[in-house]
Amino acid sequence: MTKNVVEVNFGGLERLKAAAASAGESEMDKLVKTVIAELRSVAPYDVFEDVFARHVWDEFCWCQQEGPFMDNMESVIRSKITGVLDKLDDRTLVCLTACSRDELGEIDQDGELGVGAICIDDINLAAYQRIQEAAQGPDISIIGPHRADELGFHLVTDGVVFSELSESELSAVLAEHFEDIIDPASDLSGVANALAEGFLEQIDDESESFGLSALLGRFQSDVKTLLAEKDVLPDLKGTRAALLEALDSSV
Repeated sequence: MTKNVVEVNFGGLERLKAAAASAGESEMDKLVKTVIAELRSVAPYDVFEDVFARHVWDEFCWCQQEGPFMDNMESVIRSKITGVLDKLDDRTLVCLTACSRDELGEIDQDGELGVGAICIDDINLAAYQRIQEAAQGPDISIIGPHRADELGFHLVTDGVVFSELSESELSAVLAEHFEDIIDPASDLSGVANALAEGFLEQIDDESESFGLSALLGRFQSDVKTLLAEKDVLPDLKGTRAALLEALDSSV
């Protein structure tokens, strides 16, 4: 009697799993970026009185770096992950499962999760761990209670006014207008005018030249406008860009 024997090439099976995990790596990166983008679109809960959070992602980063402070934050994030996963096709979920199990070090001893299996719990956990890692990247101290002290590390001082005013003076003014400074859509002309005016007052107080004082007194409005537009505003925009880059960076 002849027996039919099926030989299984386990080497080929492992290569297939590795290929699925490799494909899942790029999908996992997309998943994490999509969830973070969604968190950046959600208004903050405003539970931290002295933290100037722009959105839920800022609050999560604050919790990860300085906390934990919010018991329900993990459930909020993982709910967002589930919402994104619900929109993905099975092929993508298969690759994400393979990637997740590799990342989590899970061993499928019972053979329940072979090639082609989908495990949403594993994907969710692996994605959450990556999001936790990403939350360590931003310089979250910028929006904390001591932001006036932190602003000095991100000043762009190419112009005359920013170079001549002390770091403490600049940081104090920027902290006062912090909401405008970190809002890319906000007009900075008011902040520029305030800094230019403060600079001219400082020159007038320190000057021993009657002629200079008279000149500034006569043309102060024109000089202030020129300084604000041509000297201060470029440094303000540069400082804003530096702050946003530090705030929106990832590991």
